Amino acid sequence: MAEGLRTAASYDEIARKRAGDMTSKESPFRFFNNYVKKRLIQFALDHLKDKVGCSGAKVLDLASGRGGDIGKWLHCQSPELSFLTVKLPRTLLTRATFLDCYDVSSECIAEARRRYKAIASDAECDCDCVFTVKDCFSEEFLRGQLPASENFGKFNIVSIQFAFHYACDTLERIDMVMAAIAGALAPDGVFIATTVDEKVLAERVRKKQTKSSGLFSLYFDSEPVWEGDRLAVGTKYHFELEGFVDCDEYVVPASYVCERAMHYGMEEVTEFSKTFQSLYEGYKKNRNKNKGRYLVGGALELATLYRTFCFRKVS
Repeated sequence: MAEGLRTAASYDEIARKRAGDMTSKESPFRFFNNYVKKRLIQFALDHLKDKVGCSGAKVLDLASGRGGDIGKWLHCQSPELSFLTVKLPRTLLTRATFLDCYDVSSECIAEARRRYKAIASDAECDCDCVFTVKDCFSEEFLRGQLPASENFGKFNIVSIQFAFHYACDTLERIDMVMAAIAGALAPDGVFIATTVDEKVLAERVRKKQTKSSGLFSLYFDSEPVWEGDRLAVGTKYHFELEGFVDCDEYVVPASYVCERAMHYGMEEVTEFSKTFQSLYEGYKKNRNKNKGRYLVGGALELATLYRTFCFRKVS
């Protein structure tokens, strides 16, 4: 779709500018985001170990970006790494052993390949990674290429991090995405995602709190349409996050996402389907988690714009 081409061009440019740059992960905002994603990944691996008993997990990472989560997939395990588990034999651990990454940006995929090679060469790695340039929210991919892949129906985890909002231009596309995810998952598989919280977005728009200290901004080309107290499905806005994002996004209708998940045989894991605001409440009180990197001002406003989704496929 044309929107996918514009998104690809935007992320290509960002990837070229930030090639090899790993400094952003140390900012309080990125540090918190990584904490949230690690929690989701840890839950997924713990769930697979407990319910499925598999030692190797197949992961489908849609809109995988520059590969910022590759290290998490390669190093996270169940039970979680600690002084008590560090010497457990590999056969008693559940870890990712296959990572299938798709992204619309060729530059992002190139950077992800470089990151994987660097990480895999520095440590004992038993996870194979495949990287493919593809608009993974296009009908061609969701109804053609993905269902035809050899691992369709065998993935233990599907992950879409900070990108689900690109797939919400129509209810039909959301339905296609949820159907494809459910079809891709093996029984008891887990879908995890981070995306924009529609309720927080609507509140910010009503109060005209759509900019923050040059860190981020969002704006509409025309007056947004409302359905009661919510922004209408398909509402498009332009989002800019300094140095990272500069493209159009769409309102994510959470209730419809949950409805389609249930329709396709997935149930919500409410403990891990939460707002970033609620997750931050526990995070900020625990220095072992935040390492002194507290969110304030614009960084807090930015982080609390998001939420998580977590579903498991009913066996």
